[in-house]
Amino acid sequence: RRKRIAVTVMASHVGSVRLSIAGTPYTASGAPGRIIVEFPEFVCWSPDSPQLYTLQCQLLEDGETVDETAVRFGMREFTVKENRFFLNSQPLFLKGVLHQPDYARTLAAPESEELARRELTLAKEAGFNMVRMHIKTPPRISLDIADELGLLVYEEPPIGWIKNSRWMRDRCEREVREMILRDRNHPSVVMWGILNESGNAGYRVNGGAQLIKDDLARLARSLDPSRVIIDDSGGVNTTREFSRLIRPYREEFETYDDLHIYQRAPVDREIELYFEHSGDPNALAFLSEFGFGGLEDLPEVLAHYGEEVEHLKDARLVRGMLEAAMQTFEERELDRIFGSFSGFARAAQELQCDAVQHQIDALMANPKLAGYCYTQLCDAGHELCAGVLDRWRRPKAVFETFKTSQQELRPLIRAERTNLVPRQEVKVRVLIVNLARAQGRADLSLQVIGPTDQVLWKKKRNIKLPRSGKELWNGAISASGSPGTHKFVVRLMQGMNVLGESALEFHVVASAEPSAEEVHVIGPSGSWAAPLRRLVRQGGPAAPVHIVPPLANTIRAYPAEELCGVLGAVREGAVALIFGPPDDWNDLADHIDGNASATSKDAVGAFLGAYHYAKLHPVFERLPARCLMRQPYRNVVPAKTFVEPTDEDICGSLDTAPIAAGHYMTDASAWWGNDILVRRLGAGRLVFTHLRILEHLGADPVADRLLVNMVRHFVRRSVPSSQPAQLQRQARDWLLRERATGVRRWKVLGMFPNWGDAGHNHAYPPECEIDFGAVFPGWYKPIEWRDWYTLAGEDHVVDLQAALTPVYEYYPRFDYGTAYAYAEAGCDMRQKAVLRLRIQDATKVWLNGKPVFEETIHLPHKEFAEREAEVLLRQGRNTILVKVSKVPGEFRFGLDIVSPGGTALELKWWR
Repeated sequence: RRKRIAVTVMASHVGSVRLSIAGTPYTASGAPGRIIVEFPEFVCWSPDSPQLYTLQCQLLEDGETVDETAVRFGMREFTVKENRFFLNSQPLFLKGVLHQPDYARTLAAPESEELARRELTLAKEAGFNMVRMHIKTPPRISLDIADELGLLVYEEPPIGWIKNSRWMRDRCEREVREMILRDRNHPSVVMWGILNESGNAGYRVNGGAQLIKDDLARLARSLDPSRVIIDDSGGVNTTREFSRLIRPYREEFETYDDLHIYQRAPVDREIELYFEHSGDPNALAFLSEFGFGGLEDLPEVLAHYGEEVEHLKDARLVRGMLEAAMQTFEERELDRIFGSFSGFARAAQELQCDAVQHQIDALMANPKLAGYCYTQLCDAGHELCAGVLDRWRRPKAVFETFKTSQQELRPLIRAERTNLVPRQEVKVRVLIVNLARAQGRADLSLQVIGPTDQVLWKKKRNIKLPRSGKELWNGAISASGSPGTHKFVVRLMQGMNVLGESALEFHVVASAEPSAEEVHVIGPSGSWAAPLRRLVRQGGPAAPVHIVPPLANTIRAYPAEELCGVLGAVREGAVALIFGPPDDWNDLADHIDGNASATSKDAVGAFLGAYHYAKLHPVFERLPARCLMRQPYRNVVPAKTFVEPTDEDICGSLDTAPIAAGHYMTDASAWWGNDILVRRLGAGRLVFTHLRILEHLGADPVADRLLVNMVRHFVRRSVPSSQPAQLQRQARDWLLRERATGVRRWKVLGMFPNWGDAGHNHAYPPECEIDFGAVFPGWYKPIEWRDWYTLAGEDHVVDLQAALTPVYEYYPRFDYGTAYAYAEAGCDMRQKAVLRLRIQDATKVWLNGKPVFEETIHLPHKEFAEREAEVLLRQGRNTILVKVSKVPGEFRFGLDIVSPGGTALELKWWR
């Protein structure tokens, strides 16, 4: 803005300094020290026009040049205002990618420069305008090339997770000082990041570099007044402190919303809504980490290393991974589906493409977001599955997806659903991404293309190009009468020139014909009977197939008589389909004579993917099979799998998360799982699955067909006894005892908005009326009351994060939200009591509609504050309403009611 440059010159001996900007008439002279060079006419450096200048500096003695040097620089201004990033006084949406250059320590300089230029050139070709040099100071050559290409750089020193406090301060200060002094003349560098997720390593509270992050940020400001400084990307996870930044030419810290969100693939509607609505509307919102990994082609990687396998750590790592993966790959005969493990890897990379398209589309539809940063440019380190490029800087399949998704000008398609039955309509909105700020008129072309590439419907209209985020079209489109993949293609055109285009796939599935087989459904008051009635014929306990829905988060809350009656029928020859068994299922299995265990483990994936396969099997009749589960399975793909071996290999998963934990040489159980687990029990079978089928009946034709297919297949495996089944009495008695003494039922509702921690003082509907049948607008999706059970063995802690977050996050810490929990307790007499609380966040409690407790705190990771409040219990029913408002971090509370002396009360808790 001042149209000048400030130059600091240090010289080894006395002399005068002459400064000149090459190719311009602008010069200045003076003694060594700080010299101002006026520069009234220049071209700004930007990604579109990376104009560089060279400052020449000569040391003169008696008019003769005795030393000289030169430095390259650019003129640009980067700052934060109006909750956006600005470059040269224009708003700039950041499209970044994380990168950890690893070539400088292994390759000679010419080879390093070649790799650096290739990877950064490809990053720009893919549509990125920024590279986050992550937890490692980049080589100088990377910054030189970024200057030339017009790539912004967010640079960090290598101190992200330092824990050792004995030598921490000196090293951290040295790293920050050396980084800034070396690199502050690069116009590409626009942000200094100090830390990343401090506290992640061992969840340390007030340890490591957390202790001096303020000092480090101020040191950075003293060395460079002109750049944005970020103190801790993602915030301090243990103490739940927010990320903060310092604007250029400012000294004070400002909080902002720095998000790290890793979601699974395929991407369902809830995940899309989560991305569309994340971010504090009253602050800068920056998604500085996100993404889903596409598995490397491990056999090809190993072949590239050749004889170096025994000598290079990376090569030994890859070989260990491949051996662990192949052990079960061959046992499951997956070569019949994918041809080879390389084929499996290619399918995994296609799933990565799906994730990128849907996640970026959702992010671009979020008006609050100022930018994002994808998880990895190159496969490297423990993130060796997450890259846009492989370790040899060759584009992976997702590279082309980024090129398409990151166009500066394109239509953006938003649809409520993508699985349809023949001739079904779906509502669609078309928005515009106009980051280029293009103006003028264009033609908007809309087409529906059928499975055989025929155009089924088209529309065209002339429009004036609006600002980014505005709506171009809103209407309904229809599927044809033929099952298969349809596309909705939208183009912006001027004459025959395509300015930008997008396509969204719709999957048309033939309607499921109701099953004629009789099915017995268990559940209190038949809560799951209604959605099942349309697809199966419901019968009594003598039916050949029994359905056990996901009734609770603990097996201790399942109906003992009904469930144990089903287990008895299975022992006699029937089949039970058990959907979403709780994690403590094996506590019951220990009381069942026979092989009834089903051990669940997470299998969702994030920057390291989890890939679910479907075999050619009657369960997948008339559905995509012999493949990985991609977008047609978006609503039903399981979040968990089973570790036990199965009698029928129907569908399963490969989870690469053990790589990050260093378990690449473990047995196959650390990698593989069964998504449908078939186990013999007596003469019958138990069939377990976490496929989310029942939850989507009627709304997703894939769920409907999977249910009918499962019933039809397993009814053929059922030979039910003609005699009444004998109860599993040992299991029933254990369940009855546990239900009576070990569980309490709550109703939970959430999350409502809590941006800026303001939701706690806002009276949401439950504070006015308790209506268990109502649906409310949550902060990113419609919400309703749901059951949640607490356990005596866990001190009856209500885990609201687990109860209210069906959207999986690799880091479940970046939510802001307000939730309610409701319970009832019966008392034989009116009496004084003490409400004993364990709280972690801002909490309010109402007893019988009257406020009895309130406190606003946010405690570090795993910590609880114990509080008490004197209350008066009614005779009979007492209602308890708890309101909790969270910032990023865990989301829990504990509540009990005791006598004034602290002894337990004989209360009849809601069960």
